[in-house]
Amino acid sequence: MQTKDGESHAAQVEMMLPGWSPRQQEQSAPTLPTPPARLPRITRLMALAIKFQDMVDRGEVRDYADIARLGYVTRARITQIMNLLHLAPAVQEEILFLKCAPPERSMRPLTVQPLWDRQLRIWRRLKAENQINASFASDPDSSAAPDQTVAGGKFQRRANAQLRATPVTGTGGLPLRGAL
Repeated sequence: MQTKDGESHAAQVEMMLPGWSPRQQEQSAPTLPTPPARLPRITRLMALAIKFQDMVDRGEVRDYADIARLGYVTRARITQIMNLLHLAPAVQEEILFLKCAPPERSMRPLTVQPLWDRQLRIWRRLKAENQINASFASDPDSSAAPDQTVAGGKFQRRANAQLRATPVTGTGGLPLRGAL
């Protein structure tokens, strides 16, 4: 910096910001943390169903219709999500901890199956088909398999066929009212 007289002056100013020092910056490696892998949509929906049920149980919301209003979704969609709670506990646990799971639409026939052992058999088949279909691993947010149509695809057709194939029976081998 020069003054009117032509003299030049220089000044060096050091400022310390709280929580930061040049030494700390030099010592820390510039590695960025890897972002966590995105969870499959069905896993997120299962966790959401558990959270919603907890909210209803604690009285934070009156019913599922309140949740639908708060979330700006239809009551039918909330019902679809909440029906995931009808799955066998073993299936729910696997959904929560799987890295790659079948699409939510293919799980809907399972939620109406009242017998957990049949749910488990159908679940194992869906899971095996999912592991064979590598495209799910590349897109965890996919709501449908590549060969699925909007009306339902391979997974849903197989699950529906398995549900129709065996009659639902109650105590003593008598068919339950309203069985398939």
